[in-house]
Amino acid sequence: MAIVPKNYNEGWNAFHSAHALGPENLYPKADQLFSNNYPPLSFYLVGGLGAVMGDGIIAGRLVALGSLLLVTASIFLILRWPLDCALTPSLLSSLLFLGYVSTHYRNYVAMNDPQMLAHVFQLCGVLVLYGKGTIRGKASSMWLSLALGLIFGSLLIKHNLLTIPLITTGWLLISARGYWLWLLLGVGTGCLGLCYGMYGSDFLREILFHSRQYQFEKIPDKLLNWLHPAFLWIFYGVGANWKSHKKYAWLVMVYFLVSLIVAAAIAGGQGVDYNSVFDVLMGLILLLGTGLDRVKHRAKVLKPRLGWIVVLALPVLLALPSVGLVDELKAFETEKVSTAAVIDAIATTDGPVMCEMLALCYWAGHPFEVDLFNTGQKIKTGTMAETVLTNLIEQQHFAIIQLNHSDGSRNLPTAVNQAIFKYYQVRPPLPLPGIEHPAFLFYPVELPAKASGP
Repeated sequence: MAIVPKNYNEGWNAFHSAHALGPENLYPKADQLFSNNYPPLSFYLVGGLGAVMGDGIIAGRLVALGSLLLVTASIFLILRWPLDCALTPSLLSSLLFLGYVSTHYRNYVAMNDPQMLAHVFQLCGVLVLYGKGTIRGKASSMWLSLALGLIFGSLLIKHNLLTIPLITTGWLLISARGYWLWLLLGVGTGCLGLCYGMYGSDFLREILFHSRQYQFEKIPDKLLNWLHPAFLWIFYGVGANWKSHKKYAWLVMVYFLVSLIVAAAIAGGQGVDYNSVFDVLMGLILLLGTGLDRVKHRAKVLKPRLGWIVVLALPVLLALPSVGLVDELKAFETEKVSTAAVIDAIATTDGPVMCEMLALCYWAGHPFEVDLFNTGQKIKTGTMAETVLTNLIEQQHFAIIQLNHSDGSRNLPTAVNQAIFKYYQVRPPLPLPGIEHPAFLFYPVELPAKASGP
């Protein structure tokens, strides 16, 4: 895999994975200029692989790519096994999921982020829970323990994937196995106690009281932007499953509705991306598969199947022209050249470097100095004074400041950007034109000498 950053998350996760296996604190103090609001498990898993491979970002990308393929396979198996769908709708639906993610959410394909890994845990738990008969109380405690361990253990990887754990909790409350919920609460309390013992109160503060702006007014626009290509699936999936007597069809509908509510609640957070609707997409895909399986037994209109495949594949097919794969490949080759020049300039610089695209500092071998997004959120929410950062800038503490835009960082308040422009200036290497992730390097300006006393 090429040394080209995909987004902010990659370097952020790589640095924390390195911290998990190194002497640094995985959960920093409140006054530090970087934060960690993710649970610890993925950092150890990816960090261990990264230590073997020598590159935490590449290791995370391989884990994410493998996880995406496993999620696709899990969707197919859920449709075939617990939902008892035929081969054709199961295969079509799972492949449409892979195609949809690869076109509409392609930045998350093979990206160093634990999202897909957590989904693998949850979907494998669902397979065990429903496929082994545990939902009907026929399976042994061993299988139920495995299923619940996978579903709730995923929260140690990504804590905001709440849909499947919430539905599972509801089932435990209304089923004859309610005592398992008390056991899970005990195990969960034990895990929190273990994390508290390992990381102290900083863990609870970072996870539970993370500083982030919340914008209610942007929720509708975000959901429409992220989901509008799948509206055809929404109408078809809900309509085809309405009043269905198929086993577990009602549960798939519940999964879709709960995931939509959870996504809406999360979407208002500043910096929250379209990965918050992945559960919604999976619910839609399951509705699509069960709907296709239902109508194929009832309607001749489904024949020839090729017509239905084309119609239901429209959300993917319509996106292909906008993807511009050929143009992206050409730009990618250009970006490799530009990225290599930036990494070399940072690597050969002595002193602290503040990177907005954290992967650049990671690949250049510089330590994690400032988490621009989370530090910016701390300043904007009033939990940190902006002078903590501006004082370092005025002292020209950083040998280089790397920003994604020449007119300042979108993650930082205006006053901090103004301080950068006053005490730093852009110098080569400048990004080549037409690349997706430009990187501008700001170097300290020469300050006028202070007048000496008499």
